[in-house]
Amino acid sequence: MPSSAATFPARFAELVYLLANQPDATADQESALDAAASAVTDRYASLPTTQLNVDLLDIGETMVGVHLHELVMRMSAHSAHQIDFLARTPRNEILGVARILASEAHPADDGAAFDEQLVRLAPTLVEVHLGRNGFI
Repeated sequence: MPSSAATFPARFAELVYLLANQPDATADQESALDAAASAVTDRYASLPTTQLNVDLLDIGETMVGVHLHELVMRMSAHSAHQIDFLARTPRNEILGVARILASEAHPADDGAAFDEQLVRLAPTLVEVHLGRNGFI
């Protein structure tokens, strides 16, 4: 994974990890959010679980690897197979999606609970592929 392509996935994964495991680490969360938001200032970022799994093979057992592994596990648990952040995705949308992923998943609902929370967030520059073949 080239460093420019890795910036958003790694920092978004770190943000999700921090929200889920270190909810009081607000300064670290803010730093990860800042880095993730600046990585999609002028380009989109796609997070397909299949590619993230391949990337994990190259990264190995590093903190980035731990964060990416947790991101893949959480995306799968929420039935979110791919998340696309378009260029200039607002910080509140990045943070909102990260918070949804950090929340408890509802197994075997094909992403219905995730979708419900995403609809409430009402993102304009985020696309999510849910369930078996779903897409919003």
